[in-house]
Amino acid sequence: MSSAVPTEPSGLEFYLVVAPGLEDLAARELRAWAPELKPEVGRGGLTIQCELARGLGLNGCLKIPTRILVRIADFSARDFPKLFKKISNLEWSRWIGDDRPVVFKASSHASRLFVKKRIEETCLDGRKSYLKKKSRPLPVEGEPITVYVRLADDVCTVSLDTSGDRLHKRGHRELSSDAPLRESIAAALLWFTEGQGENAPVELVDPMCGAGTFFLEASGLKAPVDSRDFAFASWGGSEVASADVPSKCESNDLYASFVGFDIDQKAVTSAKKNWESTGDRRPLRVIEGSFFDAENLPPTDVRRWLVCNPPYGERIGVEGKLSVFYEKFFAAVAEKIRPERACFLLPDRARPNELKLPRVWKKVSMLRLSNGGLPVTALLVRT
Repeated sequence: MSSAVPTEPSGLEFYLVVAPGLEDLAARELRAWAPELKPEVGRGGLTIQCELARGLGLNGCLKIPTRILVRIADFSARDFPKLFKKISNLEWSRWIGDDRPVVFKASSHASRLFVKKRIEETCLDGRKSYLKKKSRPLPVEGEPITVYVRLADDVCTVSLDTSGDRLHKRGHRELSSDAPLRESIAAALLWFTEGQGENAPVELVDPMCGAGTFFLEASGLKAPVDSRDFAFASWGGSEVASADVPSKCESNDLYASFVGFDIDQKAVTSAKKNWESTGDRRPLRVIEGSFFDAENLPPTDVRRWLVCNPPYGERIGVEGKLSVFYEKFFAAVAEKIRPERACFLLPDRARPNELKLPRVWKKVSMLRLSNGGLPVTALLVRT
């Protein structure tokens, strides 16, 4: 077993952490930004081989992954002395400057070494030994670099977190609302609704838009992220140069305009201010008041799609039985919006597969995932 991940022309190994259930959508997004990469899809993430600059640059364009790790070492470790020796002999300076503090986060499965705290302490001692050989003290000040140490079947994989803050933090949303949807899930649902090979313009509608998460994600879905920094920028290693961010997404930006509704005045204000923060000049209209009391949207000369994360009856309550509320909501959507496609994120306890749909709707697909720890299903329909 080698002590370091190879750096031959095939490149380094990167692992894109993805919320379970969204792996196939994340692979589709990756192929749209970097068609030359061939992801291996697994539960909870994608594995790819690419050059360092290319892998680092994926932080600047992908919207579905939650973070990106680069694997820098891979070795067997059946006892703590072996783990200590391997960590102390790693070529840390290739990746991390000697003046940068690190924090180790361990996980273990089916391995002789299973006490996470001791694994982390041993790795920190190994890093300290490495620096001692260079007559350098162990740094304690500054933002630490996160190093993930994973033991599985007595094999230890050491990975660096290239992202820093989770990637769903885009850097532009200023205000939130009750029960906000994580941006990475919103991005995934937009890819889910879009399908493949689309190019005609679309008006996107969210009848319960909150602070406008779907609009914000649609705004930047096919554009690089330029409003935040990533962890790798401060590593200071000898081989870490600038990132190669893909400049163009192979999938078209479909959205021409946006319409939202929300009963809460604060949410409406937040949605408008968040949209202003993006600098996007496409038209956005947010209507205050209950969607059930709203007037029908007038016909439009572009296609109209709907994506919505309606309340689950928990943090935001609903009147009556949840399934009855959703069926009433579907009927109102069919009458007032008449979308060509509609995607709803619904809690599994409402049994989405059994809900009565308007007669003009046809079920296209269902996708199971977790939202805030709750099992949910994305239901996609079309007329």
